[in-house]
Amino acid sequence: MDYIFFFYGLSFFFLSAVSFVLDRDEKQRLPWKWLAYFGLLHGANEWLDLLAFTFSDGPVFAALRLLLMAVSFCMLLEFARRALSAYSGRALPAWVYLPLLLLTAASSCYGIGALNAGVRFFLGL
Repeated sequence: MDYIFFFYGLSFFFLSAVSFVLDRDEKQRLPWKWLAYFGLLHGANEWLDLLAFTFSDGPVFAALRLLLMAVSFCMLLEFARRALSAYSGRALPAWVYLPLLLLTAASSCYGIGALNAGVRFFLGL
């Protein structure tokens, strides 16, 4: 399992590096920096999962990983929002975060495991 976490996290770091390079190109219409931030944060989250798997995991460390994952998915959503605006001219309003965050927060009623699943389903999917 540790190899999977390592290479999975590494793939997100590669995504981040490529996205930062693409963001430098002035001809690109896509907001690559948001995808780069997602890759950087999500790769770090996967490597923190590797540390939690290898060593002991505590509630504070689990909460930190969960927060990092939620922020990374918000970066991915922002990439999608801005990319839609760049290609179609229609902007997805910023309030789209509100129902997704409310649904995610509602999943916390069933514990930290459900909140983890809520972040993955409502923000990541």
